[in-house]
Amino acid sequence: MDEYRKIVQTISPLVGDAGVSIEVFSDEKTTAQEMLDQGREMFSWIPNAPGYFRTDNTSALQNDEIRNRRRSS
Repeated sequence: MDEYRKIVQTISPLVGDAGVSIEVFSDEKTTAQEMLDQGREMFSWIPNAPGYFRTDNTSALQNDEIRNRRRSS
C-alpha cells in the first residue's frame, strides 16, 4: 500500500480540487470493517480525496454491517 500512497500523493497536487479517487483493496474475504479501516487511512493521505464507499461487490452480511454503522453514526 506504500506504493499506492506515493502514487496518489504525486497525482493529488496535479489535479487540485478535482480530487483523486482512491479505492480500497478487497476480495470476497474482505470484511466491511476492513474496507472502512482502509478507506479511513487512505482518506488521510491527501486533502482532495472524495468520501464515498462502494458496496456493490460486498456480501449481504457486509451490506447489513454498513447499514447498521450508518444508523448508529
